[in-house]
Amino acid sequence: MKSKTIILTTVLAAALCLCACDKNGGEESSSVNSSSSAANSDVESSTESSSHAEVSSSESENSIQSPESKFPEEFTGYVGETLYGSDAVEQLGNGRLDFEGFTYVRWAAPFFDNTLKTPDLVNPDTYEMPKYDGILTQKDPKWFVVKPGDKLENGLVVKSAHCSFQKSTYVDGTTSINQSDSEVVFEEKNTLTLTGVLYCTPDIGGYMTEGDLYFCADPTNSLIPVIDYNHNSKDKYYLQKAFFSNAAFLTDGFYFRVGNIDTDEIDFSGIIKKGGICEVTVTLDNIRLNAGGYGGVNGAFGNIVSIEKIKN
Repeated sequence: MKSKTIILTTVLAAALCLCACDKNGGEESSSVNSSSSAANSDVESSTESSSHAEVSSSESENSIQSPESKFPEEFTGYVGETLYGSDAVEQLGNGRLDFEGFTYVRWAAPFFDNTLKTPDLVNPDTYEMPKYDGILTQKDPKWFVVKPGDKLENGLVVKSAHCSFQKSTYVDGTTSINQSDSEVVFEEKNTLTLTGVLYCTPDIGGYMTEGDLYFCADPTNSLIPVIDYNHNSKDKYYLQKAFFSNAAFLTDGFYFRVGNIDTDEIDFSGIIKKGGICEVTVTLDNIRLNAGGYGGVNGAFGNIVSIEKIKN
């Protein structure tokens, strides 16, 4: 399968920016510049349902792709298995194949760094993370297939899974078949207890809902499932730079959307307030992961069952 270098960028305006880092074995790295802070924000926005894909300059002349009208009769999946177009639940005219009943998951890399503990992580003038430039890629993520009924190593049981593939033709005449979106939903009452950083959005004028809660998990001590629609660099981890207000974090996988401080049944007094940020231990249920815009939005979702603020 022909690899194409893709840099994924998803920007949450003003208060939050989450960016996929470089996929080229650590030889290059992408940076996210953010000037947002609790007091003064320069808004750089995009919708949550779309990801911007940029191709490295070294491959740009060969990167233009167009959908192929004929779907493939058979092709190789991302763990080496053979997939058949006839097994798709839907075959669209542009060469897209929709499958139900399986998708691909990997474990998040056990790596986490944040400015709450390491203030020198970010250059305060540029909001870049120079000390990690060039060493952000970790190898061998070990993708595996999950199907309804599967029980993962962390105890989560798969309720449903979906993935789609798209056949594309590049300007040099070569073709590739890549996953275009993915979703996995776990049983509602399954729980996952994680440590990490919780952020609550202030009133920022409509770009994000006031009071929304975002949780950036620390995968160092927990098995956190990750999905992604882009497997072109399937032999590499996708380490992320996530910015919450004037704090930043380097981790792997998605941040979790975990509710809203005004509507959640949990009492957050003494833990966090709007515009606040703190380290917490949370237990989540109703966990699902979306990638590539399936269901309208990318990211990880969960409901807070219990929460405890970590005292520094």
